Amino acid sequence: MLITPFKGRVFMTHPTKAIFRWLLSDFVKVSNIGTDDALYDEDDLTNCYSKIEPVDYHQEIEIDGIRFTPYYAGHVLGAAMFLIEIAGVTVLYTGDYSREEDRHLRAAEKPPGMVPDVLICESTYGVQSHEPRLDREARFTRWVHDIVARGGRCLIPVFALGWTQELLLILDEYWENNPALQNVPIYYASSLAKKCMAIYQTYTNMMNEKIRRQKNPFQFRHISNLRRMGQFEDVGPCVMMASPGMLQSGLSRELLEMWCVDKRNGLIVPGYVVEGTLGKDILSEPDEIPTMAGGKLPRRLEIHYISFSAHVDYRQNSQFIEEVGSPHLILVHGESNEMNRLRSAMESRYAERDEPLDIYTPRNTVPVELYFRGEKLAKTIGTLAESQPESDALLSGVLLGSNNQYQIMAPEDVPEFTELQVMQVMQKMSIPCRVPFSLVKWHLEQMYGSVEIMSKRMIRVFDVVVVTFNGDQVNLEWEGNSMNDMIADTVIAIIVQAESSPASVKATKSKNCHHGHSHTAEKDQKEDDRSSENVMEKNADKVKEEKTDDLKEDEVEDDEDDEEDEDQEDEEKDMSKDILQKSVHFMEQHFGEGNVSFKEDKIHIIMDGEEAVVDVDKQWTTQGTQSTRADRDAADSQHDDCGNVCVTNIRMETLQEIFPDLPKQELEEILSEKKGNVEDCVACILSIQSRKRLSGAFSSIQSTNKKIKPSPQIHQPIIVVDHLTLSSHLPCELFLSFVPNSVADCLLTSLLTLSEEWEKSRHVLLNKAVISNHTCKSYTLDDEGVSLYNGENYTSPLFSDPDMMIVKHAVDQRVNDRLKFFKSKKFWDLTENDFGDWKSNFVLANRYNNQDETVGSHSDDFTVLGTRPIIASYTLGAGRKFRIKRLPTPSNPISQTYDVILPHNSLLIMFPPLQELYRHELPKQKLIDVKRHTISGLARINLTFRMSKKEFVQKNPKCYCGNNTDLKITMNIKSQSYGRYFYSCGGAGEENKVSNEEKTDQPTRKKLARGEKCTFFQWFE
Repeated sequence: MLITPFKGRVFMTHPTKAIFRWLLSDFVKVSNIGTDDALYDEDDLTNCYSKIEPVDYHQEIEIDGIRFTPYYAGHVLGAAMFLIEIAGVTVLYTGDYSREEDRHLRAAEKPPGMVPDVLICESTYGVQSHEPRLDREARFTRWVHDIVARGGRCLIPVFALGWTQELLLILDEYWENNPALQNVPIYYASSLAKKCMAIYQTYTNMMNEKIRRQKNPFQFRHISNLRRMGQFEDVGPCVMMASPGMLQSGLSRELLEMWCVDKRNGLIVPGYVVEGTLGKDILSEPDEIPTMAGGKLPRRLEIHYISFSAHVDYRQNSQFIEEVGSPHLILVHGESNEMNRLRSAMESRYAERDEPLDIYTPRNTVPVELYFRGEKLAKTIGTLAESQPESDALLSGVLLGSNNQYQIMAPEDVPEFTELQVMQVMQKMSIPCRVPFSLVKWHLEQMYGSVEIMSKRMIRVFDVVVVTFNGDQVNLEWEGNSMNDMIADTVIAIIVQAESSPASVKATKSKNCHHGHSHTAEKDQKEDDRSSENVMEKNADKVKEEKTDDLKEDEVEDDEDDEEDEDQEDEEKDMSKDILQKSVHFMEQHFGEGNVSFKEDKIHIIMDGEEAVVDVDKQWTTQGTQSTRADRDAADSQHDDCGNVCVTNIRMETLQEIFPDLPKQELEEILSEKKGNVEDCVACILSIQSRKRLSGAFSSIQSTNKKIKPSPQIHQPIIVVDHLTLSSHLPCELFLSFVPNSVADCLLTSLLTLSEEWEKSRHVLLNKAVISNHTCKSYTLDDEGVSLYNGENYTSPLFSDPDMMIVKHAVDQRVNDRLKFFKSKKFWDLTENDFGDWKSNFVLANRYNNQDETVGSHSDDFTVLGTRPIIASYTLGAGRKFRIKRLPTPSNPISQTYDVILPHNSLLIMFPPLQELYRHELPKQKLIDVKRHTISGLARINLTFRMSKKEFVQKNPKCYCGNNTDLKITMNIKSQSYGRYFYSCGGAGEENKVSNEEKTDQPTRKKLARGEKCTFFQWFE
């Protein structure tokens, strides 16, 4: 593809692409030995592999007006016949195909419901007929049994693909049913066949029903792979399947020369062999065979031939040609004699029929010219046919085609002239939701900007999804199509997450009114005011009404004032009672009913044996309740528009309660900028605070002095996030379908094969040897080698798989693109040193075989990565839960845990300071919660790309005991050095083994006595 003039696109089925890589890689290695004029090298293979586009069976592809569709062809795994349509002419190209279902492959299928104009068909066997499959298998196993029973070696020359896998299944089943043979070993000696076997194990879903019902039929019980001849002990009887199948060279030729002189041995040729090869010549049973060294050897071993070929015979081929019914037949892929015999036989079959059949048998490179009508005629019907169209005028309508006949009609005429109906699918969904409608609206505005307000309880999002608030649930309605469904999915995700969102918890905190006006009208309406904004607006309206009443009623008696004050006190008591009930309900939801009790106007909470108290009275008591009417009159006289001032004060106090740490002046500026809209202010402040999670809704939780010791840390319930909401909680982002699925699937297939040789990691933890429960392997991604942050060289093997390189470059680009975006938006407290040109130079690959294989809570090694590192974690295979825990900090002692599902082909980028302030893990899951993958099942491959910058490479100081130092960080929230990095001895806890004389050249360092423990410490600057 690269060294020829071909510049088009290349398509393969998924199994074919996976097999193609190993076949060509093997060819490159063999063909490049001892020659300087090879056709191509490994680099050419790598570059062409990335240009291959995989397709699925029955998937229609259209390129520049040419359409093609692959169909099952049998033959070998991944084989396909293609139906091609060019300018209305259809061509079915069978390639190599088989119409007989064997032990693992489906039979070739005929494209349904159509007759192609041209059929290009193989003619490998001409007019020969195959033996029935069951008879053929019985004869084959009988020959093998006879050879090993007399103490001989049975040699079966095969190719890496084709009938090899079928023969392995037959022999394994026969050995299982004959225990007397189970002490006779069966080998298949082909490294390429071993690699391809992993692909067969992967794509069992593309085989026949019998294979799909079995767990894994290619895990053989009585057959083993022979990697090299040095492992083979040529003692006693055995069965050896070796490549190549034509006996021209390689291992099969070596074994033939070793075994041909012993009459107990036998050779079984299981399929088609080409003229001019030793495999063809030996079928004539010569007395001598030539050696590769140029000599002769006597031939005494027994020779058998049996056809396990995966090609059609005459009976299958002629039947398929008749079923397809094409008027033009072109025969290919056959020797001249066989091709002409098949042509004569087909002409004889059609001689007495009325059906025309033109048969062509071209030689290689000879074109075949066929003529078809080129013009396409489309008829207008219905209202479009009422008037004669003008020349060069545009005609608008619906074009319908069937069997190369085309019609154009107006959309409204489609139901009348065809069986098609124009339908509109309306989708409806109800979601439980206890969040105030104003907050649902606010969350949607954060994602979509402004939304259309249709009524008091109804909004329209993106002019697509209608959201209606109905008590404790939200109803959604939209017109169903692929784009609208995607928008609806995001709306649903936002509403589901709204209830547990920290912003919701903070913003739903009840608002207190501190001005001095009466609230007699509020008592009847308080139960209807569910959102904080409605409360504020009603209060503002009441203030205006009360001021007007005060101006009209200038002569009010003192006893009426007293009654009004008493009404206000009663009203505020009712409000406090209502708030108290809501507070208890809120606490019970978050901490459990058994852990919450109410005593002496206070809520008591017990968690993990520790008790805390919510002083509701202190938190919610309205200030200024003892003010007199004279005070209120004085306040009115100081302002021309008391209503507006009071409303502003209410909104100001609302913001101060939500953000108690922000200066009042700053809140006033934001409130003024947002024209008094509290929700806009909350959104603005959340963005300014770099998306840090807000603390809980109740700020008056105080530790008691009871016997139960108070804890400085409060553990919140786990919050489940997704790719839409993750970045609003944590300094990381999740990208789904990160690279094309074809690239991800091929890389997964390769890694599943490689991971069979990975090992479990071993390390020391608290002076104990720890072995991981999953396997892993590290690889470099740079030909020039890798230098770690501490200056050491990284020596793991290079991983240059083409699909891996595609993912690597995509990771580098995505990380740097996101950093450029964050630099302009000022997210997550990123510093100037966090930006720059980051590149992944090595990767840690982990394989988890099932839901029980995990990795514990940890942060990655600063010694290797440096301070404030960036990590990119790429997931392949089964979808698993990933857990991130925020550690307590001096400013926020509340730890919080988040769960997010990482599906196949997803990338999680962890930005600073996630490694410092958070811990992450892959926890155990229930089997039902794991999202299986069609290729890997329950297995999951994780690739952790370690990002680096050139300026990050430095030399860590050496400890005076001779060990390297480790870079760590102080995370004790009580320490004044919290968050500082430091160096400590990498051999801490070990006995010093360096003599004092060896330390005399380092006078600035402490001298250790022999056997003294190392205590080296140095701050990182």
